[in-house]
Amino acid sequence: MLDIINRYMHGFVAVPVILACKTKGLFELLEHQGELTLEQIVESLKANGGHLQVALRMMQSLNWLERNEAGQYSLTYETENHKKIPEEILDLYHLPIESYLMGEQQSGLLKVWIERSIQCWNIDDPMMADFLDGILVIPILLALHKHNLLVEDKHKSLFSQLSTPVGGELHELFASKGWAHEQEGRFCLTDVGRFIVERALITGTTASYTPMLSRMTDVLFGDCQAVFRRDALGHESHVARSLNVVASGFQHEKYFADVEDSILSIFNRLPIEEQPKYVVDMGCGDGTLLKRVYETIRSKSARGKILDQYPLCAIGVDYNEASITATARTLADIPHLVLKGDIGDPEQMIASMNAHGIHDSENILHIRSFLDHDRPFIPPQNLAKVQARSFLPYQGVYVAPSGEPIPPHVMVQSLVEHLERWSKVVTKHGLIILEVHCLEPDVVNRFLDKCENLHFDAYQAFSMQHLIEADVFIITAAEVGLFPKFEFSKRYPKTFPFTRITLNCFEKRHYTIRHPHLSDLPALVNLEKKCCPQYLRASSDEIRQRIERFPNGNCVLEMDGQVVGAIYSQG
Repeated sequence: MLDIINRYMHGFVAVPVILACKTKGLFELLEHQGELTLEQIVESLKANGGHLQVALRMMQSLNWLERNEAGQYSLTYETENHKKIPEEILDLYHLPIESYLMGEQQSGLLKVWIERSIQCWNIDDPMMADFLDGILVIPILLALHKHNLLVEDKHKSLFSQLSTPVGGELHELFASKGWAHEQEGRFCLTDVGRFIVERALITGTTASYTPMLSRMTDVLFGDCQAVFRRDALGHESHVARSLNVVASGFQHEKYFADVEDSILSIFNRLPIEEQPKYVVDMGCGDGTLLKRVYETIRSKSARGKILDQYPLCAIGVDYNEASITATARTLADIPHLVLKGDIGDPEQMIASMNAHGIHDSENILHIRSFLDHDRPFIPPQNLAKVQARSFLPYQGVYVAPSGEPIPPHVMVQSLVEHLERWSKVVTKHGLIILEVHCLEPDVVNRFLDKCENLHFDAYQAFSMQHLIEADVFIITAAEVGLFPKFEFSKRYPKTFPFTRITLNCFEKRHYTIRHPHLSDLPALVNLEKKCCPQYLRASSDEIRQRIERFPNGNCVLEMDGQVVGAIYSQG
């Protein structure tokens, strides 16, 4: 049943993107011109290239567009589905649905929309009907959840607290979806309905981007910087941050059991004196994860039995004021400190802690969840390494504040330098990172109903967040000497052949691993001479071919700036 929730979220994000592209003539252009590159499309439509690339990738994932090896896009037979989307559905992004449900708007506001949903939008495509339903259903579910109007009462019918017209409309909607029915004289949830409403908050992160999605034409073809401009008080205008924080915290719950294993391994270790004194969560959100970590230590670990002798301080760090305020509330009953900090500047975070009397940063355990992709982009400083990795076949799409694309090899080098800054503050206790990753379009299409990536990858990229493939993330960490402890490494989902979330406890080692580049040839030839008998040695030409044929399938190990090991594979 998560399939239907995924479809709702897919539609909530995809529909305004598709309609903006349709209105500006993308489909008509490709129909008449055939195969075009991103640059040609941008020139013809006067588009913001980075944002448009995100839209094109999303439509690749839907199999509405194909992209060949030359980087040219073309239509598929499924592109015709855009004609099934009613353009007026965009009005739903602007309707005051929450205040309507509370009886504060003129009656009948949703009546016509609910009737169209019941009629499956008068189209014969179940998936597209579900996409359209998402735009209506998600804000309704979230508003009802916010006001505790989905809590069942054995003595009252569902929606009995609402006005008769509003309750009647919701009665029709829920009955038509099979979410509620009449039973023993009252209207109550079915098992399917209970499943949906218990997970309503899953959709909150997606819905929090309504301000951005409602201005998708500007994002793709207009003044995109205005969409993301902060107000006079520094508040974001493209996202409802408070809803985003609450919904994100709700989603983190499912991963905590695995985080707990790593935490307990550290806080059961003897001697107690060598355990961390502080747990620092950079990007603490509403503080939920940090509180759970503290409570786990207190109730399940050896350290928890003697916290009076060996106290532990939970430190929440975040860039957003709303998050700092929420974390202070969440941690009110435990020893804590909240700080404003930027994930891109870990040394400043340490300086802030020093200013608050914490001078033993070597006693910190660092944790964070779903944040590294949301760091502000800092252009890489090592231009030689940018050039060296330009031949690697990275697949991600990234957007600069100007709306222009950021080449993926540039973004990956930026990540390497970001993790290098963090490697300088990682202590012997390690760095626990829970991170989300992008998937390639063909994988997304194959598992469209089973994963969140169609909508998630799109709104993350539109909002200038930088999702990296799981394998690329691990190798970039290895480039700066950060390696996961194998026994605590987890991947999600656990039952599908793709990875969109990873959990790792990184430790600092005295060597690094990276992909080789052609400038490594002399060192690799020398390595062959030192390690292999002459008849088994690969020549310089053979090694060159390996690197050029399958550049991301080979690795070198460096120690003290010298290549001392290599591994090759065949693609």
